[in-house]
Amino acid sequence: MESGALAMPCFMERLPDPCACQQVLTDSLGHPVDCVLLEVNQAFEEMWGLSRDQLIGRRISRLFSDIPQISWDWLSSARAALSGESSSAQYFFPPAQKWYDITVFTYEPGRLAVIFHDITDLKQENQALQESQDWYSNLFKKAPIGIVFVDTQGNVIRSNSRALEIYGTHPQGPENNVVNVYQPPFDRASKALRICMGQKEVQIFEDYYPHPGKNSLYLRYRMNPKYDANGDITGIIISVEDITEGQRAQQKLQEAHRQLEQIIEHLPDATMIINEAGQIIFWNREMEKMSGVPKEQIIGQGDYAYAVPFYGKRRPVLIDRVLASDSQPLDQFDFIHAENGRQVGEIYVPRLYHGQGAYLLSSATKLYDIEGNTIGAIETIRDITKRKNLEIMLFLEKEQFKTTLLSIGDGFISTDPQGQVVLMNQIAELLTGWSQDQARGRPLEEVFHIINEFTGERCENPVQKVLETGSIVELANHTILLSRDGSRRPIEDSAAPIRDEGGQINGVVLVFRDFTARREKQARIEYLSYHDQTTGLFNRRYMEEEVKERKIFRELPLSVIMADVNGLKLTNDVFGH
Repeated sequence: MESGALAMPCFMERLPDPCACQQVLTDSLGHPVDCVLLEVNQAFEEMWGLSRDQLIGRRISRLFSDIPQISWDWLSSARAALSGESSSAQYFFPPAQKWYDITVFTYEPGRLAVIFHDITDLKQENQALQESQDWYSNLFKKAPIGIVFVDTQGNVIRSNSRALEIYGTHPQGPENNVVNVYQPPFDRASKALRICMGQKEVQIFEDYYPHPGKNSLYLRYRMNPKYDANGDITGIIISVEDITEGQRAQQKLQEAHRQLEQIIEHLPDATMIINEAGQIIFWNREMEKMSGVPKEQIIGQGDYAYAVPFYGKRRPVLIDRVLASDSQPLDQFDFIHAENGRQVGEIYVPRLYHGQGAYLLSSATKLYDIEGNTIGAIETIRDITKRKNLEIMLFLEKEQFKTTLLSIGDGFISTDPQGQVVLMNQIAELLTGWSQDQARGRPLEEVFHIINEFTGERCENPVQKVLETGSIVELANHTILLSRDGSRRPIEDSAAPIRDEGGQINGVVLVFRDFTARREKQARIEYLSYHDQTTGLFNRRYMEEEVKERKIFRELPLSVIMADVNGLKLTNDVFGH
């Protein structure tokens, strides 16, 4: 080996990269056809996994044929190097599982030096960088929000497709300024840009954008400074989000909330709302009137402040019972009961209306959010003083009326619209043989059993007839009431409908009396009217009635016997009747 060749091994041994010296083999025309390894360094041995002795003198074609996965065209690189060009290429080397940058050059005529520089880490970094760039590029292109890059002068450098959809234009380039393009006059954006660049602060704001050919959009902007490696601002990254639908939904929600507040504000009942912490968040005008406390003085207060205007001290009220996990007692209420998730109670509050006092009907229930979590409670309070006074008056009138009915001398029975006994007085109990407790709820015909005196057949139910006709009904003559003990009494009665304010029949009242004594008196009067009181014989009236009844002119000739009874009168006068 010549002196030039002998210097190479020392040079190669000092290199950390795999190196090899090769002798070029040519054909008869001087074209390279193969190479023979002349010298290799230790790194080259490690790369191939072969010793120096196994490598020196070996042809390159044979060496690469043993590893067909290598795609390096070593012969083309050799030709290029022999022509005076430095050849460099990057290839993956399967045996070492590494990437190499392969450089080939001539160091003597007909001899080549090959250096394999390990670029695996760089390749991986580049691949990771490329993947990152691809990821950010896809994110930029497919982002659901508009993204616009501008320089320090506000000129648009780049924008994505979502920005095009939002703005209806896709300006790009230094001739297009974001202030002039995206929202004339763009005062808020211009101010935000200056603050973002000058003070290096992120700017977030919302504003309307007059979209060309469409309704105005409501957009949320975020401006972030973009820095270079030295920390200097090179531009602004503007993200734009179309929140029009959300804004409209928010406006609808706010309008619904406003309407709900108006409804509660103008409710005829005093109404208050507290949050879960017990703080007052709503106090309508009727509550102001009832309590005498304006909403400005009490909104936001807690610790049972809402009880003071009513009870003169801080204490739990019905709304607190709703929120409490345990049903705490509220002895001041006349009654409390649950009704479809609500707590309802009545109470008399003597402090209200400057000491005049008032009866109140309170109703409280929980309030929930959309997920079903408790967020507070609402209580409505109604002044029922007038109703309560009317109830008391009605009760007194009813008791007075009931006492009057129960005290009358005739039998009295009232029924419901189904003809069942509701009320009866003592006379009715005596005549029917049924007590009120026994008769209540029973059909009238079971308690009031009436028959015809001569036929013994059951008489028509007067209550049923009233319910059918809606008119007053009187019993027929010769009606007998059969008592529960079997006694029989002639009676006379009448039944009339009980109507409500609308004229609808909601019951029947039946009044009847024992006709026995009156009937006996009538029989006695009738006897005396047809008989002589002294002799007991038929008198002249009877004879006249009999003549009319018999129509005696049809029975002529008729014998008539006449007697002088004057002597009888004389005898009576002397000796007495």
